[in-house]
Amino acid sequence: RQPVDRIAAAVCAGLGDLGENYVQAARTIHPLLEQRLRDHFAGAPTPTPRWRMIGHLQRNKAAQALEVFRSVDTVDTIRLARALSGRALAAGDVVDIYPQVNLSAAQSKSGCSEDALAESLADCASLPGVPLVGLVPMPSPGPTPRSPPPPFPPSRSLPAPLPPPPRRPHSPHA
Repeated sequence: RQPVDRIAAAVCAGLGDLGENYVQAARTIHPLLEQRLRDHFAGAPTPTPRWRMIGHLQRNKAAQALEVFRSVDTVDTIRLARALSGRALAAGDVVDIYPQVNLSAAQSKSGCSEDALAESLADCASLPGVPLVGLVPMPSPGPTPRSPPPPFPPSRSLPAPLPPPPRRPHSPHA
């Protein structure tokens, strides 16, 4: 965890995206950061960082997540993508999604398998309010908890590159 002043300094220096692992932590720091930036800029245009969910997200926290995050980089199931879609539509908002792909077939890793990827991407692409922006590959675990993971396996079986996300009007959370 970083102090609000350190995060504000990074945003003032040009950092545009902020990642957080936990919904509650983001919900706590978000208003503090907004206030700190408003105070610092005293009426001048205030930079608005884009919050990215980078930790595991449970479906039951989708509504809370959308209060802060503009991107969920850890969509591990179509059920989560559907929950985010429903919540985004209900709020009249949009949140970018990045499905996880389990490249190792390891049970310890989240995400869809390479075999199910094409179907999963088609399902996600059909959901309103959650543009499919990219993929998050999940490599094999290393031999020990402290060792780096082995190199990513070839991903020739992955679908062609994703289309660019649709342009959308400015959101208050942009």
